[in-house]
Amino acid sequence: MDRLKADVQELNMHFIKYQKCHHVVEYLLSYSPKSLEIAFLLPKAVYGCSQSQLNSLLKQAAKMENPFFVSSLIEAGGDVNSRDSEGQSAMSVAVKFGNINVVQVLIESGQTALHIASIHGHFQVVRLSDPEIADTEGWTPLHFSAQQGHPEVAKTLLDHSIFSKYAITKAGKTAYALAVEEGHDHLYEMLHLEDFLHRAAKVGDIHWMKSCLAEGGNVNAKDQNGWTPLHRAAFNGQIECVKLLISHGAVVDDVDDRGYTPLYLATEAGHSQVSLYLISNGGSTANVKSVRGTGTASEIMLHLLKTLLIREKY
Repeated sequence: MDRLKADVQELNMHFIKYQKCHHVVEYLLSYSPKSLEIAFLLPKAVYGCSQSQLNSLLKQAAKMENPFFVSSLIEAGGDVNSRDSEGQSAMSVAVKFGNINVVQVLIESGQTALHIASIHGHFQVVRLSDPEIADTEGWTPLHFSAQQGHPEVAKTLLDHSIFSKYAITKAGKTAYALAVEEGHDHLYEMLHLEDFLHRAAKVGDIHWMKSCLAEGGNVNAKDQNGWTPLHRAAFNGQIECVKLLISHGAVVDDVDDRGYTPLYLATEAGHSQVSLYLISNGGSTANVKSVRGTGTASEIMLHLLKTLLIREKY
């Protein structure tokens, strides 16, 4: 540390005498630990740097995993969006070298790492930010991941996003369509399997549904409205599908984006048999109180039983 102090004093004199600011910063970058001496000299050095020098130094700091320098250079006016002759930005450099701390600093500064990380397949970085953010062409990180064929990144994005699978670029492409174009067949089921499960629940195709579940389809996967396959089956009165989904672990009282449960939808649609089955399997009547003028749980049950008996009679 004494050597560092001596070096800093020498650099301070060099800085004052020759105003070689970027040389001072480059030298300080070789000392990875933050110290009071560096903290004192760095703002003076970066203040005298030109815009191009700041941008170049920012990429060097990103490469060397020095978030303190990165933050200081950004505060001094370094442009996180600037690219060198090879088309690399500070973010792409940080992602390339796996410098997560630097990535976080850059994210907080306003630039997203997600698109770049999705291209390169760095799923650890993907977990740090908004998975549904789109670029100027309407591409989400999932679009890039699907085009490049990165299964780990795609799975991470899907686990943290309901809508990105349905997002369409300005050219009208979904992530699934891009995967098909590039021949990444290992992504087909991941990007489309739950859609098949929802369709099977809607039309009551029990064999198709069993196939989807056997292949790993998420029984509680939500669509863009927050509906699960059980919501879909209940609303359409598909009693056998309802039974199958519940037997495979479907959440009976899961709510959609409007706060409605499968029981609410089944009751509202007049599917009394489905409603009774859901209640018998733990479905709560709490948010069905306004349906058809009923109030208490017992009144709801009585109404459903009467409706079912009338239908069976005719």
